[in-house]
Amino acid sequence: MALSLKIEYTPVVNLAIQQSGIPVIRDVILSLPEGEQAVSDLVVTFSFDPQFAEPLQMHVSSLEPGSSEKVSPTDVKMKVEYLSTLSERVEGRICVKVTSGEDVLAEDSQPISVLAFNEWPGAGVHPALTASFVTPNHPSVQGILRKASDILGQWTGNPSLDEYQSRDLNRVKNQMGAIYEAIRQVGISYVSVPASFEERGQRVRLCGEVLSMGMGCCLDLACLYSSCLEGAGLHPIIVLVKGHAFAGCHLVQETFADTVNDDVSILTKKASDGISEVMLVETTALVLGKSEPFDSAVSKARKYLLERGDEFICSIDIRRARLSHIRPLPLRTDGGIDTEAAIEGSSRTWEAPKDVSSLDLVDPNTPESVGKLNLWERKLLDLSLRNNLLNSRMTRDTIQVMSSGLSTIEDKLSAGKDFQICPMLQEYSIPQTDSKIFPTIKEADSLYGLVRSEVDSGRLHSYLDEDRTKAALKHLYRSSRLAMEESGANTLYLAIGMLRWYETSACSRPHYAPVLLYPVELVRRSAQSSYVLRGRDEDVSMNITLLEMLRQFFGIRIGGLDPLPRDSSGIDVSRVFSTIRQGIMDRKGWDIEEHAIIGIFSFSKFVMWNDIHNHSDVLRESPIVSSLIDGVVDERVLSGEEGKAVEDIRPGEIALPISADSSQLEAIQSAMQGRSFILHGPPGTGKSQTITNIIANALFRGKRVLFVAEKMAALEVVQRRLEEIGLSPFCLELHSNKAKKSAVLSQLQKVSDVSRAKSS
Repeated sequence: MALSLKIEYTPVVNLAIQQSGIPVIRDVILSLPEGEQAVSDLVVTFSFDPQFAEPLQMHVSSLEPGSSEKVSPTDVKMKVEYLSTLSERVEGRICVKVTSGEDVLAEDSQPISVLAFNEWPGAGVHPALTASFVTPNHPSVQGILRKASDILGQWTGNPSLDEYQSRDLNRVKNQMGAIYEAIRQVGISYVSVPASFEERGQRVRLCGEVLSMGMGCCLDLACLYSSCLEGAGLHPIIVLVKGHAFAGCHLVQETFADTVNDDVSILTKKASDGISEVMLVETTALVLGKSEPFDSAVSKARKYLLERGDEFICSIDIRRARLSHIRPLPLRTDGGIDTEAAIEGSSRTWEAPKDVSSLDLVDPNTPESVGKLNLWERKLLDLSLRNNLLNSRMTRDTIQVMSSGLSTIEDKLSAGKDFQICPMLQEYSIPQTDSKIFPTIKEADSLYGLVRSEVDSGRLHSYLDEDRTKAALKHLYRSSRLAMEESGANTLYLAIGMLRWYETSACSRPHYAPVLLYPVELVRRSAQSSYVLRGRDEDVSMNITLLEMLRQFFGIRIGGLDPLPRDSSGIDVSRVFSTIRQGIMDRKGWDIEEHAIIGIFSFSKFVMWNDIHNHSDVLRESPIVSSLIDGVVDERVLSGEEGKAVEDIRPGEIALPISADSSQLEAIQSAMQGRSFILHGPPGTGKSQTITNIIANALFRGKRVLFVAEKMAALEVVQRRLEEIGLSPFCLELHSNKAKKSAVLSQLQKVSDVSRAKSS
């Protein structure tokens, strides 16, 4: 008999797995190949060595050739007493045997590690089980909380550990700080973790053991601190990175969507200044030899995650784990630890933590007011990846500069300060990313202080050597001047902050889009002097192409950025970033990276968009445009100049290159008087002749005319009639394939020739 079986199971088992109801054996798959005889009355027997679980039998009525049967032994009863008393790891086996009557049709056995009761299996095997080692009901936790209550009373005058009842971020932070301080005063020594503990697992010292022995590793301390936070009614988080672990807590009464989160950007966004929904704590900062204040531990944890995000493994939301039935390990204690005695004679209490840095942000779901001008602007935007406002890369049109703080650069530009653009610092040697964007200079980098000093001194350094920096600046200088001369629109900006985003959740390659666009110009006093970056006397703008892309493609509406929030020195950059982070909070991998990039940022219809965006007041001066914007007919449209009756018009007062009857003449006169009207008429009644006369008469009176038609044929008919009466040199064709630079220049040459011929 060629019956085969495959065992799908968890390679380790311990008390935490049993308490959380996680099945050791998920499935056993029985397969019978084609050509074999059908079998019936199958008995599948499960046995375990050592006997950490009760033997089990399951029945399969029949199995046909070429078919498979899945057996799921969800009723395996593990022996709690055995698992709870096991003090050392034991290597064992899972045995599965399939019989039919007296015949053994198939059997197999697989190795399994039976772990000690306090042994953590590692992040590779059910990382959510980390929550089992957080034991908020341990008696020693109550002693810590009593001391924390006293400290909280000293700091705030209110000793109540009232978790989230006040809905005050600072109150929650003070409770976290008081618990941290109470543990710090115990005087715990640090013990190194085993190599690769996050993969192989380790023995965890539970709360009572850490406090009684006065020692613990990073995971022990994270579990102890989280146990105390949970005991106080807060929602703790444990963060696992390569070779390290630390803790954190929700500052608002919520949980993550999943127990285990492998996206580091979720934490960095929620912990960022201005949002402050999560606070991370470096729990090893409370041990003897370090014994740092709570704010210092918070700063270290956040910095660790920002600077070593590539080492992030996952975070475990303890409250969310409890909702998923991941229970704390049963207590094994003869009594609580005398925490008060342990604290007696300890060091002084640090001062209360500083207030949380939070901003009164606008709800990103707040309905936005969208007018006709906004709709026109949006229709002109290019939402394809060809647009560098959505997909910026380091090309000839961009140059990235080093920065130690984008707010500082924006403030200095707003104050009228200039920046000299210098080549790369000799000390820099960090590689580019896949998008050719260089990593941000972080506070822990050795160059941070130097870069900050250079920015304060009015110097911005690129990431290119001297020759490439000069070439890039020369290209930007010429391109921006050419754009200004040809279109009258500035296209040179300093991009402040870049949104890292992904097209789909399965996409692994990020795109980068600028967030704020600061209008700048490059100034060069002489051919030998260096280039200077100077802010233009124009408003800083939000990248509305980005906002529209987020709205159309991802359903993300971000409000509160029109107008942009301001501080005493200009744009409030931190508030802008926090508002966007709040809107993209649930997007995996998305975040704002604090890059500064000088570049040409425009698109095919940029000049049209720029006219609407920056000259709306001028557009409103036209009564017709004003009526279209407001949706109400402007009185100026209905009124016009008082004119003569048609029969009283003198020949010298009107130009009629084409003969017109009385009704056509009335239409021409209405146009002369600036009236708005609709000209009705069936085919063949002379509408195109009338339009030709209206245009010719307007030119005769020194006016400019824009003729627009739905169909190109109508444009061509009028254009041909104008050509027949000699007005072709004064017509600039904006449609068809002739609307390009060379054709426009040729047409302007014709007009110039006509003017010279007339004057001569």
